[in-house]
Amino acid sequence: GMHQLSVHLAKKLQQKILFGAPVQKITQSSKGVVVTHSRGNIQAKRVVLAVAPALARKIEGDAMTTARRRLGERMPMGSVIKCLIAYK
Repeated sequence: GMHQLSVHLAKKLQQKILFGAPVQKITQSSKGVVVTHSRGNIQAKRVVLAVAPALARKIEGDAMTTARRRLGERMPMGSVIKCLIAYK
């Protein structure tokens, strides 16, 4: 399932994953992004936002475009289907 995908991707990360720190805000600049979470901030070059649009619209910040927020308003939870395919 999706958990196995997360575990596999996590093995390739250079830094540890921070659990229990929900993202509150994403701010973007020419230097990269600052992700503000419940336990502090993290600076990065890029952010991959892999949550449902309805959940993503709860994240504040200038990196969250109006179009992205509107998508979250119009796409309720459960309105998409996930499909996983594995290749060698």
